[in-house]
Amino acid sequence: MTVNEVYEIARSALDEHGKKDWSIGFHATKKNIGLCQYDKKRIMFSSYWLPLLNTQDWHNIIKHEVAHALMGPGYGHGKAWRDKAHEIGLNVAEEKWGCGELQTLRDLLNE
Repeated sequence: MTVNEVYEIARSALDEHGKKDWSIGFHATKKNIGLCQYDKKRIMFSSYWLPLLNTQDWHNIIKHEVAHALMGPGYGHGKAWRDKAHEIGLNVAEEKWGCGELQTLRDLLNE
């Protein structure tokens, strides 16, 4: 996917869930595919990963970060966050790039 495609999907998701005042940004690091910056009201995505993940992966990553934006700080990946993620269409049990799997992927890339 392209930066513009991810931006448009994320913008639509934030707007749909009442977060029109939130922004979207991109960074070039491998460390975080997605990141929620509560204090800046911004979700960020890694441009490094754009060509490496498929469209469905990106939809899930966006939903993952939107769920964080909706919940606010302090919820991590606990039950309340998982419930919110499920409510907005993310199947957390099948999420490919959430929580622990990213560390395994980083290990494979020698990060």
